Formats: sequence, C-alpha cells, structure tokens
Amino acid sequence: MLDHRDPSTVYASVKVGSHYEIARFRTKDGGVHWKRQWLTRDSSTDNVRPVVPRGLAKDAQDLLWMRGRYIFYTKFRTSIVGITSGR
Repeated sequence: MLDHRDPSTVYASVKVGSHYEIARFRTKDGGVHWKRQWLTRDSSTDNVRPVVPRGLAKDAQDLLWMRGRYIFYTKFRTSIVGITSGR
C-alpha cells in the first residue's frame, strides 16, 4: 500500500515464518534502495491488508490493517487495528 501522503513510503504484509507481519519500506533515492521497519513482529496471528486512510484528524491512527485469521477475501475472522505510524 503506497502512502498517498508520501510516495517514498510503502506498507506491506510480509510472510515471516507461519504468519504475516506489517512492514514499512522507505526509499530516499527514488526506489533504488529500500529500508524496512517492522511495525508488527512475532505475532501469533496474521496481519494483512494495510491501508492508509484519507481525511483523518491530524492525531488519528494513520495506518490500519486486518489482524486475525485470513483465509480468503470472502473468508476471514479478523479485527481492524491501527497505529499512528510515526511518519
């Protein structure tokens, strides 16, 4: 998920072991090199489908994703969680 406020930042759900974790990737050179920062780590469940919502209050959570059992886009048992990503 491209951060529409800052195109040098991308959020992704990355498979780590048996679960998916959320990572932020940043580039300072137009995408030649990327630096990864884990936003979730060592979870006992999946973290998938990160979204950067538009139009939120300045201090609102600015990254949301689904946490839980995610089998298919029509078959899931998840909750929505969010953080202020510390841009």
